[in-house]
Amino acid sequence: TGYAGFSSEYVGYEVAEALGKPQLTVYGNSKEAWAPSTVNGGCVNRAAEAERATHFYTEFLEFTFDTPMYMNTLLLVENYGSDRVARVLVPSDRDPAQWKPIYVRNLRELEELDSVHKFTVFAPEICDVLWPVDRVRVE
Repeated sequence: TGYAGFSSEYVGYEVAEALGKPQLTVYGNSKEAWAPSTVNGGCVNRAAEAERATHFYTEFLEFTFDTPMYMNTLLLVENYGSDRVARVLVPSDRDPAQWKPIYVRNLRELEELDSVHKFTVFAPEICDVLWPVDRVRVE
């Protein structure tokens, strides 16, 4: 229902466009979608300090829910450079200030991808979240 944070946004492609029901159904450049301000975040590694040796994430969105929920499914709509989601995280059940990955994509798989030009409804195979969460982070 809202967002708690994001890495960047391109002027005219604000993060608010990433919320709610998708406005797009076909591939293409549209201001009805979020876009980062730079390609690959200007190569700034936004991974946590402890993960920087093995992870390189440059862009992210953090979404919030009004009512905490148990997650077992997540649908993401990607457009214009799709197939780029590397991780999905939720707050840890032990320490909500820490993020716990529920989906991780092989980094080499991402390196081999060129920006794919297609409209995608992506349902990553996430681990069931057995505690209520009020936000999710997509990298």
